Amino acid sequence: MANKTRKNNNVKNVSELGSLYDDEYYRTGCGIPYERNEHWIQFFGSIADEIIRSLRPQKVLDAGCAWAFLVESLWDRGVESWGIDISPYAISKIRPDMENYCKVSSLTDPIEDRYDLITCIEVLEHMPEKQARDAIKNLTSASNTILFSSTPKDFDEPTHCNVKPTIYWLKLFAEYNFSPDLTYDASFLTKHAILFKKASSPPSEETLILFSEKIRHAIEVEEKTNNLETLNKKLRQQEGEWNTKITNKNQELINKSEEIEEHKARVVKRDTIISELEIKLHKINNDVHSLQLALLQKTNQLNAVYSSTSWKITAALRQIRKVLKWLKSFILWGKFISLNIEASKQIQEINDIECFELKTGLKNMPAGWVIIKYKARRKKDIPRLVIYSLIEGKLIRQPSVPLEINKDQTFQRILRLSENSNQLFIEIINSLDPIPITDIYYREIGKLEALFRLSWKKIKPSITNPRNCVRLVLQGVKIFRKYGLTGVKRSLLGEQNTDFHEDHYYNWIERNEKLSESDIINIHKRIDAMSHKPIISVLMPVYNTPINFLKAAINSVSNQLYPHWELCIADDASTDPDIRNILNEFQSKDSRIKVIFRKNNGHISAASNSALELAKGDFIALLDHDDELAIHALYLIAEKINQNPDADLIYTDEDKINPEGKRYAPYFKTNFNSDLILSQNMINHLGVYRRKIIDKIGGFRSGFEGSQDYDLVLRVLEQIEINNIHPLPYILYHWRAIPGSVALNKDEKSYPHERAQKAIKEHLSRQGIKAEVEESPSGVYHRVRYALPNELPKVTLVIPTRDKLSLLRVCVDGLLNNTDYSNLEIIIVNNQSIDPDTINYFREIQKNSKVRVLDYEKPFNYSAINNYAVKHATGSLIGLINNDIEVIQPSWLKEMVSHALRPQVGVVGAMLYYPNNTIQHAGVALGIGGVAGHLHLNKLRGDYSDFGRTELIQNYSAVTGACMIMRTEIYNEVKGLDSENLSVAFNDIDICIRIRECGYSIVWTPYAEMLHHESASRGSDQTSDKIARFTREVKYMQEKWNDKLEKDPYYNPNFSLKDGYYSIGNRPRIIKPWLN
Repeated sequence: MANKTRKNNNVKNVSELGSLYDDEYYRTGCGIPYERNEHWIQFFGSIADEIIRSLRPQKVLDAGCAWAFLVESLWDRGVESWGIDISPYAISKIRPDMENYCKVSSLTDPIEDRYDLITCIEVLEHMPEKQARDAIKNLTSASNTILFSSTPKDFDEPTHCNVKPTIYWLKLFAEYNFSPDLTYDASFLTKHAILFKKASSPPSEETLILFSEKIRHAIEVEEKTNNLETLNKKLRQQEGEWNTKITNKNQELINKSEEIEEHKARVVKRDTIISELEIKLHKINNDVHSLQLALLQKTNQLNAVYSSTSWKITAALRQIRKVLKWLKSFILWGKFISLNIEASKQIQEINDIECFELKTGLKNMPAGWVIIKYKARRKKDIPRLVIYSLIEGKLIRQPSVPLEINKDQTFQRILRLSENSNQLFIEIINSLDPIPITDIYYREIGKLEALFRLSWKKIKPSITNPRNCVRLVLQGVKIFRKYGLTGVKRSLLGEQNTDFHEDHYYNWIERNEKLSESDIINIHKRIDAMSHKPIISVLMPVYNTPINFLKAAINSVSNQLYPHWELCIADDASTDPDIRNILNEFQSKDSRIKVIFRKNNGHISAASNSALELAKGDFIALLDHDDELAIHALYLIAEKINQNPDADLIYTDEDKINPEGKRYAPYFKTNFNSDLILSQNMINHLGVYRRKIIDKIGGFRSGFEGSQDYDLVLRVLEQIEINNIHPLPYILYHWRAIPGSVALNKDEKSYPHERAQKAIKEHLSRQGIKAEVEESPSGVYHRVRYALPNELPKVTLVIPTRDKLSLLRVCVDGLLNNTDYSNLEIIIVNNQSIDPDTINYFREIQKNSKVRVLDYEKPFNYSAINNYAVKHATGSLIGLINNDIEVIQPSWLKEMVSHALRPQVGVVGAMLYYPNNTIQHAGVALGIGGVAGHLHLNKLRGDYSDFGRTELIQNYSAVTGACMIMRTEIYNEVKGLDSENLSVAFNDIDICIRIRECGYSIVWTPYAEMLHHESASRGSDQTSDKIARFTREVKYMQEKWNDKLEKDPYYNPNFSLKDGYYSIGNRPRIIKPWLN
C-alpha cells in the first residue's frame, strides 16, 4: 500500500495519475472485478432509478465516472448525463454510444458547464489532499446539488491516499456554503453518502457535527447488522450440517438393516444353488466316466494303427506332404507378368487424383504379396509411385516399400495387395513427363521371399555396424513372438514401424517419466511458490465419444498436479444419451468442469468455439475428447509461463496411445521451425495459446474441420513474435490411436489433409507470399513451392577441384546440360592439378561463356579456395558445390534459389544421396559425435519414416557445404568461410552458425536432389598430419561454439547425440524444474 500511496502523492501531472487506473487496477482493486457484467449494470441502474425518483434532475455530471455505467443508465432512462474521469483506460471501456458524453479530464480542472446534479462517488479519497480541495472548489462552482460519498474507513485499498472522516468533507463543502440535506436519505448509495445543497450561508459547526455523528452511527449499525447476519448464517449452516448428519446416520441404520435382510436371503438362495450344483456335479462325474471309457477304447484303436506295418511304411510320404503344404504357403514361384498403363479420367473425376490404371490382360488381378518393377523413360529421372486398389468405388492407398535400384536402373517396390481389389492404379509424382515409366511388370511372391526382402532392406543400412544389426534382429524376434508374421509384416511395411523401438521406448518411459512421491511433493512446492498462477482453460469438444475414452480424457485433467485449471466441454449434440449423463456427473463433482450442450451438431470448429465461450482463463489448451494429458502437463505449462511471462504459444512433445493404454510412437519436436510448420502441423498436441490472441483472431473457423487447429496456429503465428513461442521437450500429450483415427493412419480421413492445404494457402496469401501448396511425395504432408521472379537472378556455382576429371566432368556436365536454370555462372577453382587430361579439359570447358577456371596455387584449404572464388563471382547468389556432386534432377537449382531469395533465409541445403540411393545428407544436427553429424544417414531413398522428416522442407542449424546456396551479400556479411581455423572440416557448420547468429534461418529442402560421391576427390583422411588437423578443428569448434553444440534448437534434447538416426537417448538433456 505504501508504494502505491507514494505514487499518488508524488505524481507530477494528470496523465501520470490516470495511468495508475489500468486494466490490473480494475480487475483486482475494486473487490468484485470491475467489468461490464450483470452485477455492475444492475448496481448503477438501481442508483439511477433512485436519483430520478427522488431528485428529478434534467442534466447530470458523473465526476469520476470510470466506465460510465451511471452515465449510460441515466441516458437509458431519459436523463441527459455526462461523465469525466482521469483514467484513459477507463474511458476507453465505455459503451460506444456514450463516447460523445464522456472524456478524460481531472477534477482539478475547471468544469465548463452547469448541471442540475453532480455525482461524485468514491473519488476524492484517491486524490492527494490539495488536489481534493481543488476538486471540491470546481464541483461546487458547477452545480447547486452534489451527491457525494468518500469512504471514511478503507485504508487498505492501495490507491486510497486521502481517506478522511465524514466531518472533514462536511467542513470542506461548508467553506463554499454547501450544507448536508438533513431530510434526504442517501443510503441507497452507501451509508456514508451525503446530498449537499447550496445555501445562502454556511451551516453551523454543531449541525455538521451532529450530521457526521448520524453517519457514523448508521455505519456502525450496518456493520453490527452484517456481523449478526454472518453469525446467524453460520448457526443455520451448523444446524443444517448436524441435521444432515443425523439424517445420514438414521439412513445408515436403515441401510444396514436392509443389508442384513438381503444377506439372509442370499444365504438361503446360496444353499439352494449348492444343492442344485451337487446334483449336476454327480451327473457330470457320470458323463466324464463314460467319456474316459470311450477315450480308452479309441486310444487302443489308434495304438493298433500306429504299431501296424502299413503306417510305418507310409511315414516318409506323410512328412513330405506336410513340408510341401508348408512350402506352398510361403514360397510362390511366380513369373513376371507385363502390365499395361492407361490414363483413367473416370477415376480422376471420382477421386480427384490424376492416376493411371494398370491392366494385366489376365482374368484375375494380383493379390497378396507382389513385386512391381519398372524403368524410367528418361535417364536419371526418379519418378515416385503411389499405388492404389479400387475397392467399392474408392481408391485405397496400398502401403509399399521401395527396394534398391538395380544396375540397369530398374525400380522395384514390394507391397501386399488387398484380396478384394477390383482394379489397380498408380499415381506418379515428381516427374515432368505425362507417363515417365515403361517396362512395367509384376510378380506374385510368397511370404518367405517378402519377409526376406523387407528384412534385408531394414537391416542392410546397419550391416556395417554389427551392434545395430544385432539389435534390429533381436527386436524383430520380439515382434515375431508378440505379433507373429503379421506383426513383422506390418512393421517392415512401415504400418507399425515404431514397434522396432517400442520396448526401448517403454524402458525410456519407466526410466525418465515416472514421477516418484518426492517428485510430486517438489512439484506441489514449486506450484505454491509460483508468483503467477495462471488459470489454464482446457477446451474439449465432444461428439459420441466411446465412454471409456471420454472418462479417461476428463480424468487426465481432473488428476492434474496443477490445480488452477478449468475444463470447458462442448457436447456437439451427441446422439449417445450416455454422453450427457457422464458429462453432467463430472460437472456436478467439480466446479472447474464446465459443460455446454449444443442443440445442433455444428462439427468441431463450432463446438470448439462453444467451449471457448465458457473459458475464463488467460491461456487456452486444446484436448481431443479421447486423448489424455500427462499428470504434470499443466504444471509444466504454468512453470514455462512463469519463466517466460510474455509467452503467447507453448507446445509440447507427444506420443500415441492405443485402446489398451499402451504408449508408442513418440514425436519429439524441434524448437519452433518456421518452415516445418508449413510442411506439417508440428505444434499439434499439446498446444497452449494466450487467450487474448485467440479472441483477437476470432477463435476457430468453420470450413477447416479436421485441420481447425492447424488453421488456428497459422493465424496465431501472424499475431505474435517468434521469441514468444516456447517448446516444452516433455511427452505431455497422449494421442489416442483407434480405428478411424488420424493418429492411427493418416489415410483414415482425407478431408483434414485437404483443409490443411487450404489453411496453408490462405496463411501465405495473408502474408503476401506468392507460393503454391502441394502434397508431399507420401501424400501425408505438404510442400510449399515458392514463386521465382520472372527474371531469374544470376547464380555463381563454385567448384574446387584437383584432377579427378571423371568426377568433375560429370558434375559440370550436369550443371550445364541437366539443370533447367539458364542464368548461372560456373567458377572451377584449380588447386594444383597435374593430370594432362584435366588441364586440357580446363582449356576446352572455358570456351563455354558460363564457365571460368581460376588457378589457386596454394596448398589445399577448402575455406580459402571458396573465399578466393567468391571474390571473382558476378552472381547475386553463391553456390558451393563439391566436384563429386552429380545432378539427377533438373529443377534442383530453381528449388534452392526459390528459398535463398526469401528475405529471412540465410543458407539453403539439398538432399544428397550416395550412389547406392541411400541418404548422405538430409540436414545436420549440432552436438552429434562431439561437433555435428548428418541426419537420416544411410536411409533408403523414399523412406519417409520418422514423421516424414525426409520429405519436408524445414529449418536446421546447419547444412553441408557439398551443395549450399546463399545470397552473395550474406556470404560477404559473415566474411565467408573461416580459412584460418577450419581449412577442411566443419567450415560449413561454422558459417551456418554465424549466419544464424545474424538472424537468418537455415533451410533444407528434399526437393533439390543430387548424388554425392563423398569426398572421392580428396582421398583418405587417415594420415597422421590430417588426423592432427582434424583434431585441431574439432577442438576449435568445441571451444568456439560450446553452448551452441550442446543445445541445437532443431534437435530435441531427448534424442541421442551418438548418431543422427533420431534414436532416443537414455537420459534427456533436460533439467527438470522441480529438481532445480
